[in-house]
Amino acid sequence: MKKVLLLTLALTTSLFISCSSDDDNTPAPETGTDANIVGTWTAESVDYSGFTSTLVLDTGNTLRVEYTGTGTDIDFGMVFSESPNELVTSGSFDLDLTTSIQGIPEQSMVLDLDFLENGTWVRNGNTLRLTTADSEVIEISIELLTENSLRLRLTEESSISTSEIEEEELLVTVVTLSR
Repeated sequence: MKKVLLLTLALTTSLFISCSSDDDNTPAPETGTDANIVGTWTAESVDYSGFTSTLVLDTGNTLRVEYTGTGTDIDFGMVFSESPNELVTSGSFDLDLTTSIQGIPEQSMVLDLDFLENGTWVRNGNTLRLTTADSEVIEISIELLTENSLRLRLTEESSISTSEIEEEELLVTVVTLSR
């Protein structure tokens, strides 16, 4: 009985010791989206995905095309300035693209692409609203923003309906940048 009591006491003591708080004041790694976006950013990766689905109304046939791609020869950057809030982009990237039509994949390279155009920007929480020189408004999600990392998600959705077809398209581009 003494051994069981001593064993229980030893286990309870070790449990309290191992669960004590960590008071070394080491800061946690930075995560989230709270850092300042102003500054110079260099693209590190580009990921692309999406689909187009077209329904031919008179036959009822649907054609589905899926896209996946990875950026290569990534050589572009972005500079966010404030007062005024301007975005200046420079450079380009290539896209190693796989297009699957009805499940049959085809590989291609799309060369010399731009991610965004120059313009003015407004940040509202995790949404970045870019207005280009020709007044096009683009909304971009900020997925990650730390002192040294920025990940942006551009989602483009469209649909077309005519007397002959109904088409919907979803394209997503995720760009990771660093400074």
